[in-house]
Amino acid sequence: EDIFIRGALMEVSNERLLSSSIKSGNKDKIRYVFEKIYNDYVKLVAFYIGKYISNQETIKDLTNDVFVSFFNNASNINGSIKFYLLKSSRNKCLNYLKKERNITLVEYDDLFFETNNFESHYSYKELVADLTSVLDEKSVRIIIMHAVEGYTFKEIASVLNLNHKTVNKIYERAIKKYREVSK
Repeated sequence: EDIFIRGALMEVSNERLLSSSIKSGNKDKIRYVFEKIYNDYVKLVAFYIGKYISNQETIKDLTNDVFVSFFNNASNINGSIKFYLLKSSRNKCLNYLKKERNITLVEYDDLFFETNNFESHYSYKELVADLTSVLDEKSVRIIIMHAVEGYTFKEIASVLNLNHKTVNKIYERAIKKYREVSK
């Protein structure tokens, strides 16, 4: 089944769109899907790179490198595009820092961040510091894990050895508290 109908796109995951467009071999469809994926993830990739790098030009360069790598390897990607892009971002940063011999990494349990709920923040360090100033460590970790690659509450519960309903409640209360304090 063709997920492109009369030039309009049905509501379909990026992974499915990518697979379908590559299988079709239609260059217009492929270009459209690549542009959509780029637009969907460019801010997230740049934000994540900012976790490691502070220079804005370097962040732009590495962000472009991540997407070039993605485009060159798109037909070999199985699974989450988001996971691929964030893992690639991390690897590009580490390689850059090793090359520059300027390795000063700020890790937070090696988790990936998503900016959807925290658009006012410009850097990973700033966001973690802001969350930590308001919330306890467990709440911060749950927010980060849920905001990363779509970890479900069940997956977080498994990692933290908690009930998934408890994780959900901690997340909801932490977000509410953070928003109230941040107003």
